[in-house]
Amino acid sequence: MKKLIITILAVFFFAQPVFAVPDITSIDGAVVDGESLVITGTGFGANALNIEWLGGASGNIATANGGSENDVFAASGWHVEADSPPAIRAPRYDDAQSHSHSMSIMAQRLDGSYFCDIYFDAAGFSAEEDYLYATWWTRYHIDTYLTTWQWKLWRWSNTTSATDNANLVMSSIYLDNEYFYVFCEDGNPSNANCYPEQDNSYRYAGVNFSQDKWYRVEVWWQENSAAAAEDAYMAYRVRSSSGLDVDGWGGKAFISRNTGITGDKRYFHLQNYLGNGITVAQAWVDDIYISDTQARVEICNANTYENATTCEIQPPAVWDAGGGSITVTLNKGSIANLTTGDYYLYVVDANGVASTGHQLIAESCALTGTITAATVESDIITGGKTIILTLTNDTWVATVGADNAITTALIAGVDSAQSEATGWDVEVKGNMVFGDVTRDSDTQVTILLGAEAAYDITASETITVTIPVEAVTSGTTYACSPTAAVAWEQDYTPPAEIATGSRGGGFSGGGAN
Repeated sequence: MKKLIITILAVFFFAQPVFAVPDITSIDGAVVDGESLVITGTGFGANALNIEWLGGASGNIATANGGSENDVFAASGWHVEADSPPAIRAPRYDDAQSHSHSMSIMAQRLDGSYFCDIYFDAAGFSAEEDYLYATWWTRYHIDTYLTTWQWKLWRWSNTTSATDNANLVMSSIYLDNEYFYVFCEDGNPSNANCYPEQDNSYRYAGVNFSQDKWYRVEVWWQENSAAAAEDAYMAYRVRSSSGLDVDGWGGKAFISRNTGITGDKRYFHLQNYLGNGITVAQAWVDDIYISDTQARVEICNANTYENATTCEIQPPAVWDAGGGSITVTLNKGSIANLTTGDYYLYVVDANGVASTGHQLIAESCALTGTITAATVESDIITGGKTIILTLTNDTWVATVGADNAITTALIAGVDSAQSEATGWDVEVKGNMVFGDVTRDSDTQVTILLGAEAAYDITASETITVTIPVEAVTSGTTYACSPTAAVAWEQDYTPPAEIATGSRGGGFSGGGAN
């Protein structure tokens, strides 16, 4: 009988005792691929950053390790079998298929080759390699096969060899259906002693992999504490565009090493064996992430983690030991636009518990104030109009409005589309001073326009305010909406008191033209 455990609890890989649920309070930084994003909150827990990450716009896979398409895969800490016809064909970088960016790693059965193994040595992660979290994207295509076929995806083993032994776990696809195999005392994958409840029907993963489709695979492994101890755990998740395909084995203890079996697993293989009936086939992997903890950051396309059909791993660069701050390098993966409001950021702790999703929304600025109320040329000459800038999903830095380069940069961004000699850029922006700028709150700034007697235009002007990177905590630049307009008044002559008036309030360094 097939046994499958479908879990709809928080993240729930192997959920160890839960202490504090992660909670995100804020995100600072540009929501842009490859940029740094700082996440603050509580309950994030610890992460020693023992991480292997080959994804991202500037990562090993996307850049073909500095080479080009069809080069043999190479990365520090990884081993790849050299070409050895007819059995072995080394995996290569390939631009015909990719989950993200423009490249993936392709294993290919061709001219009798079937062995395409690469493996990562996790010895440097910890003194004992008792824990493994690995995730990657994969797909396959079979051109021709006989009556049967087999695709061996991955294995976590105590040896560099991609052959069966008495101390490993692996998965294999046989005619679309996936199997888990745990070897805990001999080379027999059907040995019931190696499975939860001593029931080898747990070998059946319940995943029906279809070709020509990308799947996100996740593995969490906790080795048993000693030989014959029934306290090993494995959790396995596969996501595709149709949703959560499988979430199995979570919380079921079993024996991963039986009596007489010693030694730690330390080699993570992406085996990509293509054989047992296959004559021509390809398999691809992309965005490979390996760690010794479930603690991680992800961006998903649903406001609850378990309902997401697409999740992209976000590699951390800094993880505060106190569990209150994380810096990640943003990885958009296959997501075209992260700021549509459809995507949420999650922090998952070492227990496999996810935070509530934090919605990603693009920073924006609303331009209001009396400048928007049918402003004409004489209004600028008289002065007194206001420009109010209100931010959404961002905040002003504390020193906006002070006599500094930040205020000068903001003034420089209040720009006209026109360029008359006595127009806005020369007579208005050019005369603005820091005293005209007031930081009303974290999200609002008001600019008060002074009287500008020399303002004289021959055509209407369109004014756009662009927020400079140094003025906001996100460190991004964007334009405010809507624009403002100043209508031309033909043959307007200002009153004498305006024409001879003066203006004070200090000088911030000027407004750039």
